[in-house]
Parts: sequence; C-alpha cells; structure tokens
Amino acid sequence: MDAVDVGIERAKLPFRGQVLKLNKVRISSKHFGIQPERTEAQRLLTAMSEFLREGSRMVFDVDFATVSMVDLLPDGDVKSHLKKAESLLQQKEYWNSIIESRASSYSLIDEHYNIAKFKSPIALGLGAYSLAPYWTRSIEWIEKNVRDPFDYIQLDNDGIEKKLLSAGIPPETYWNLQKMAPDLYLSQGVWHVKDDPRKEAEFGNEETATYCLEIAVELALGHEAYNQRLRSAAGGYSLNVTVQDWAVPVYEKADRASPVIVTLEPAITVYGMYRTPGITEGDESLFWRVLHIEDSSKYFGQTYFGYIHVDDVSGHRCAPYGSE
Repeated sequence: MDAVDVGIERAKLPFRGQVLKLNKVRISSKHFGIQPERTEAQRLLTAMSEFLREGSRMVFDVDFATVSMVDLLPDGDVKSHLKKAESLLQQKEYWNSIIESRASSYSLIDEHYNIAKFKSPIALGLGAYSLAPYWTRSIEWIEKNVRDPFDYIQLDNDGIEKKLLSAGIPPETYWNLQKMAPDLYLSQGVWHVKDDPRKEAEFGNEETATYCLEIAVELALGHEAYNQRLRSAAGGYSLNVTVQDWAVPVYEKADRASPVIVTLEPAITVYGMYRTPGITEGDESLFWRVLHIEDSSKYFGQTYFGYIHVDDVSGHRCAPYGSE
C-alpha cells in the first residue's frame, strides 16, 4: 500500500487500517488456525467492498463493478445496456443507470415472458413462443387482465428460479434488481419505463445504482457462462422441402390413412421440420413434418402443420439462414 500511495501522489488509499486488519486476520487464520469472529468478518467485508470501489476510482478512474467484467460479454443488447449503465453511473445519473441495468436483465429474462403476441388469433398457428403461464396466453385472458403495457409481462416465478439455479445464478440477484428498478416494457424497439416516483426517491442514489450494476453484470456473466456450457443442435439453419410435380396431400398425422388437412400445389416449397417414421405400427413409411402458410403475403394467411409422405417429396435443402 505504501508503494501505491507514493505512485498516486498527494493522496492515500482509503481504508488503510481495515486493509491491514484484514491482513492480520488472514495470517492468524492461515498460519495459526484462529477463526475470526463472524461479526468482525462482516464488518471487514463491508469495508473491503468500499475500499475496492473507492480505490478503483482513485487509482484507475473506473468503477470496480465494471473493471473488465462487462467486456467479457459478447456484443449485443445486454452488453450495450450495461455499458450505458456504467457510463451513466460515472455521470452521476443514478436512476437512469439503474434503468439501464434493469434493461439488461429484461433482455435476458423478461422478454421471454411477453404475452403481447397472443393478442393475434394466428399467434398459436405461427408457433408464438412465451414462457409465461399458459393461462395468460390467450386473447380472452389478455382482454380481461391486461390494463397497461407492463401487464404484458407475466412472469413465472418458479420457472425463473429453476432456470437461474440450474445456471448457478443466485435467484436473489434477479429479484433484488427487479425490486429496486422500475418495471420496463419493450415494444417495437421502444422502451417504456414505469414512472414510479416513490421507487426513484428510495433507490435513486449512488449506492443502489452501483449495487444494481454489480448484480446486473453478475447475472449477465452467469447467463453467458451457462450458455457456453450448453451444447445444442444448430439453430441457425432453415430446412425447405419441395414437393413433387403433382397435387400433394398434407396429412394430419404421419399416416396416409389420416385426414388430409390441405392439398399443396405442384412443385412448391414448404418449411420442413424433421423426418419421422409413420405412426402406424409395422408401417415402414417415412414422412416429413412440415409447416405451410397458404398465402405468406397475407398477414392472416392460413397456417398448416402436418405430414407429407416421402414419395410426394422431390427433394429438400438445409442451409444457414440468409443463404440462397
């Protein structure tokens, strides 16, 4: 510490006494087996947190919570929000910094619980996705219960906790951030912030903004580490199935005896999902599971999911999205 004090000139590192005391506790524990008192360890933890924050600002002119950690994240919305939160914290715009920290967790978690898409009667047919409780994903429920934009986010608390725990992330990391920050809602690229003066008066300060940024970074890094551990099938590929040069039936089940739900025009291409054996025991036929939108130029074009026999398929092509 003396060498650092000399290097920074006209200033001395803060909490010098507490740092030296921590070192004595460390030596006593490591070399003499003396266990420190819990209350003393808690006091030193608080002091060391403040030492790291103030020392980082004094020596490096950065906030300790963001030293190198945000840069470990891949480019994207989450990293962008955390960078903005860091900048706003340095500018002493504490409430706006908290909002950006919260936006990062929204991008990670909340957006998967958005039920707004289920306002459309074709949402289910188009495979609309949401982790919100199933009873909230209907036009009737939305019309009865959604009264402002923030009601479109319907969280499944148990599901969130299970996912966080499976990723090794303490659930309180997310819940504390949600408690201190305002509710958000993202619609068509526009962020909506719930204007809650009481919450801003209670939490819109430097200490809370710093804490929110720290736990938002912790949440993002834990999520990224979990994703890195996962191995999944390639999700960036499209599968197109072209039918034969005749009218082709799409069956309700993987069985030629099942009802025909639609008949395709000759030689058209539909979206493929996978190939499967027939459902009838002993039947060695193969079928393609497909998705067909009757008129993709129309927003309300009829959508069909069904099965096409392989004999009615002239070929298929699997390629990265965006390729020709």
